Amino acid sequence: MSGSTTSIGGIVVGISGTTTIDVGATLSFTSATNPVKTFTGNVTVNGVWNESTNAITPTFGANLINNATSWTASTGIHTFSGTGASISGSAITTIQSITVSGTLTNTSTVTCSTALAGVGSFTNGNGTSGTLNFGGTSIAVTGFEPIR
Repeated sequence: MSGSTTSIGGIVVGISGTTTIDVGATLSFTSATNPVKTFTGNVTVNGVWNESTNAITPTFGANLINNATSWTASTGIHTFSGTGASISGSAITTIQSITVSGTLTNTSTVTCSTALAGVGSFTNGNGTSGTLNFGGTSIAVTGFEPIR
């Protein structure tokens, strides 16, 4: 997606390939009806990711590379299901509720304000980078490595 705005309304979305939002492009979710949005390939955001008005519940099955010029996540639970997946990039990834059902490594800055949970494994850092800002009341993910 380059130099355009794509709006996804009240439909279930399943994207199996790589998703790239280029600089100057916007991906906007415009309806909380059918909030399930599944991305099984890598998602790279270099433009705008906007869930601001809806409680969508995206699932990321691979890597999330967030270099967004603007990143706005909804109040919905964001699930990371990939094995060996990571959150990386130059932008701060702010998500209220994260559920991990695979293995996830954070190598950038993630702010999670409500819940970090799931039956998967969350590793913060890869030895050189990784910041987790957590403002919730408990971390209830099966495997948790706060600093690596």
